[in-house]
Amino acid sequence: MTMPVQAIEVITTIKPIQLIALSITKGTKEPQMLLPAHSSPHDYQMRPSDMQKLQKADLVFWVGPSLERFLSNVQETSPESTNWIELQALFESEATQSQIKTTENSDEMEHASEHQQDHNHEGMDPHIWLSPIHAGIIARKIAATLIESDPESTQTYSDNLAEFLKQLQKQDLSLKKQLSEIKDSGYYVFHDAYGYFERHYGLHHLGAFTLSPDRKPGAKRLQNIREQLESSDVRCVFTEPQFKPSMVRAITEGLKVNTQELDPLATSIALHANGYFMFLQQLADSYVACLKK
Repeated sequence: MTMPVQAIEVITTIKPIQLIALSITKGTKEPQMLLPAHSSPHDYQMRPSDMQKLQKADLVFWVGPSLERFLSNVQETSPESTNWIELQALFESEATQSQIKTTENSDEMEHASEHQQDHNHEGMDPHIWLSPIHAGIIARKIAATLIESDPESTQTYSDNLAEFLKQLQKQDLSLKKQLSEIKDSGYYVFHDAYGYFERHYGLHHLGAFTLSPDRKPGAKRLQNIREQLESSDVRCVFTEPQFKPSMVRAITEGLKVNTQELDPLATSIALHANGYFMFLQQLADSYVACLKK
């Protein structure tokens, strides 16, 4: 009698990556998420229970040290059997950049390069899951890693990947049509996290309160933002559920601008094989809801 193969333990650090992984693992064991809901990877503090999860993991999918700084030294103490996959590294290779360039037009790529330099002086914008193009690359990497670790489920992972990519392309076309109606409407975001999404869909981003939510803007910066909101054609200011909106309320008080929540971490999205597509749709709907008012 042969013993059943033990399912591999997969952990993703944040929910959007978990949602992509869920699409690929459909029909096998569900991947787990490390960070609790409503937690931001920018300022998260590790707990003993997190260490226990990581000790048991076979695969850990994380973005990279520019986002999850709290994990920078954890790999050194994790078991040798644990495979850590840094997803941001995928987008630093010439091969991947070439692949992206064949999908996005050259003007978008020029703006992408500028945004990466502006966003993070230590490297590229880490919010890689907010681009449908990037999501496809991430899904391929997750599938390839799972097939290598669990070859008996190769067909399942391959079929799930094909279905994910097909649905991703279909939804991308739908969102381009939906968001084309608000391309000329200017807005501010609390946290400069949405560059990939904004460039891909040609949105009119005017500015951000902060480049990173763990760097609170000073009084002078906030005053400059209010002056810009007063003088610019700003239709909306977006907040995030991971951070208190009191700062945004104080700045926008008395101004004729709308406010709306954007959730870059998919906090309210159900764990479902179609969860990533629900997440992209939620982002698009939030933009439209505020900018069409």
